[in-house]
Amino acid sequence: LDALVDARRLPDAWAELVFVDGRLDEARSRRPDHAALSVDPSSRFGDLAPWHDDALAAFNTAWVQDGLRIDVPAGVSLPGPIHLLHVTAGEATASLRHVIVLGRSASATVVESWLDTARDQGTTTVAGVEIDVGDGATLDHVVDAPGTAEGRLLRAVWARIGRDAVWRCTAAWTGGQLVRAEHHVTLADPGALAELDAVVTLAGRDHVDQHNVFTHAAPHGTSRMRSKAVAGGRARTVFDGTVIVREGAQKTDARQDSRNLLLSERAEADAKPRLEIYADDVACAHGATVGRLDESALTYLRTRGVPAAQGRRMLTEAFVADRIQAVRDPSIRGWLSASVEDRLSAVLDTRDGEVS
Repeated sequence: LDALVDARRLPDAWAELVFVDGRLDEARSRRPDHAALSVDPSSRFGDLAPWHDDALAAFNTAWVQDGLRIDVPAGVSLPGPIHLLHVTAGEATASLRHVIVLGRSASATVVESWLDTARDQGTTTVAGVEIDVGDGATLDHVVDAPGTAEGRLLRAVWARIGRDAVWRCTAAWTGGQLVRAEHHVTLADPGALAELDAVVTLAGRDHVDQHNVFTHAAPHGTSRMRSKAVAGGRARTVFDGTVIVREGAQKTDARQDSRNLLLSERAEADAKPRLEIYADDVACAHGATVGRLDESALTYLRTRGVPAAQGRRMLTEAFVADRIQAVRDPSIRGWLSASVEDRLSAVLDTRDGEVS
């Protein structure tokens, strides 16, 4: 287990908290003595999760085992990223809840990664993350979740973005028996910015559901919801995105984009972007595409001496590259890119619905 954990560590992390089967492992963790980090069980719940009328939130609240609270005081910029490394080693079910709170004009980078080492048994992890970004604050959020054929990850984020505050998230969902990724984001005050970039890479019989709801509750808000998925074998990817513009949320600028690349006849992509607009002075748009690799581009590469397999890899990597480039920290960007490229190798080697 130590070797697997060490392989997934983030080299430049300021703090690294390792959770094994839903509980904090102090021996494998590294955290400075800093007021911004808390593992006090009484403070790991915020007020954003709708535990009373949402099944996933209720389950997570009822069964939560452990979690971390990050409180960044007003005006403080953390000196480096906080890495939350979650490991499933043997327990059938694990449940965690994290709370991230940024005070006025604070800034932080939080990286979540998920590692399932119980490859021969079905495991389920239920995770909840509550995020409150204060006025003028900035949170960069990165998620890497390489799944396994028998693993299930159910993860929901409930976020509130304050006045002129920024939440940027890049998430890589790289397979699993079932991954359900929910983001419920409220742009609560004027000038709020929320960006969610997702990369989905699926092989075999993997299944990833993305369910995102961005609610513009104040004027002059900006949101971007962008997803690129690559599916081979008999994998299925689902994008269900909703942008809600409340009355009075004038000058809203919202965009949704779902792009899906199918590498086999049996792979499936479903996309349903939606807009609910109750204001009359907005700029909102959405789009979705499902297709295959461009044969003319493959032919061009072959005429230049590039083998067919290498050409497919080049085009597939180029397809998802811009979503990974959204990560601003170059060290984290390289770390995430390496993980996605490893998974793409499995996707490109898929034959007849299984990973070869």
